Amino acid sequence: MPRRHLAANPPKLALAVAAALGLGAVSDQAAARVYAGSSLLLQELVISVTGPSGDIFPNSFDFGSTNTATLAGASDTNAQTCSGAPGEGGGVDNNCAADPAPPLDVPYAIAPGSTFNPGAGYENSFTFQGPFNPSEDVALADSEIAEAQLVTPLGTPTETSQIAEAGLDTQVSASSSANVNSNAGFLFTFSVSDTADFELDFQADPWLAAEITPAAGQPATAGSSVAWSATLTRLSDGSAVSWAPQGSVADNCVVDLALTLAGVTCTEDADGEDLNRTVGVAGTTGAASFSSAVGWSDFGFTIFDLTSGNWSLRLTETVETNLSQAAVAAPGVVSLLGLGLLGMGAARRRRAAA
Repeated sequence: MPRRHLAANPPKLALAVAAALGLGAVSDQAAARVYAGSSLLLQELVISVTGPSGDIFPNSFDFGSTNTATLAGASDTNAQTCSGAPGEGGGVDNNCAADPAPPLDVPYAIAPGSTFNPGAGYENSFTFQGPFNPSEDVALADSEIAEAQLVTPLGTPTETSQIAEAGLDTQVSASSSANVNSNAGFLFTFSVSDTADFELDFQADPWLAAEITPAAGQPATAGSSVAWSATLTRLSDGSAVSWAPQGSVADNCVVDLALTLAGVTCTEDADGEDLNRTVGVAGTTGAASFSSAVGWSDFGFTIFDLTSGNWSLRLTETVETNLSQAAVAAPGVVSLLGLGLLGMGAARRRRAAA
């Protein structure tokens, strides 16, 4: 039986393998440079709710942000939240950071084992560091809510930034993501006949890239994505109006049937770019990218005739990268291992002929 035959001659097999590995070659050395990066910058985000008696303000909110970077299965994650009532940060009205600090500033994540370190200057720079140099395996992610309409000074347009990027040389997998979530609860106390209109407007600048640079033709995959959505939910029954801009002529505002029957309508006012997009490449070489041709693009939608009751608004923003490549034996390992096994076969043939 083959397994017993190999076990009967362990010194020769071990010698062949040891001779091959003796050159210092790395047995899982991959043969491609793989990179992906994704960022999403938002500014001038303003939300307004207007009823018969004027503006309606949220009675509470909560913000959250998470940065995660993973390399070969090992992760670094940093997350923070803040919440409370609209007004001054620092524990008076809410526990967001007090002005002039950003309301929510999460430290960037760098994956354990990364062979490139951007240093302290990377924090909140939102500047791409890659594509990285050969021999650099790295995953990075950072995010920040720099300004918030509901935190002092009240009325300041919301501004958020996110970035994620990763590069592979010898490792076989990497990923990074930055997520920003914000929730605001609106308390409507109208009479049965009263309604309210909701409006959200902002500017955004997305950027995506994925690249595989060939070295020895080893297959790999690289992908990056961005996602942004808004959902306004009626808490009494879970009915919702949702919007995910896609840069298309079609109106991407969706109203649940129960709200439609109640007379609620939604109109997309501006949809300058696709904020729910993925780019990717696979194989031994290739590149793909997406960015706004005009820099900042306009976005917005309006919901008409909201019914009385309690409502909750959720905004979700995510940038993400995912990389993988095959692990192969280095050429020196393969050729020398093959020579060692051939030598063993020749020795067996000589013994059989003797």
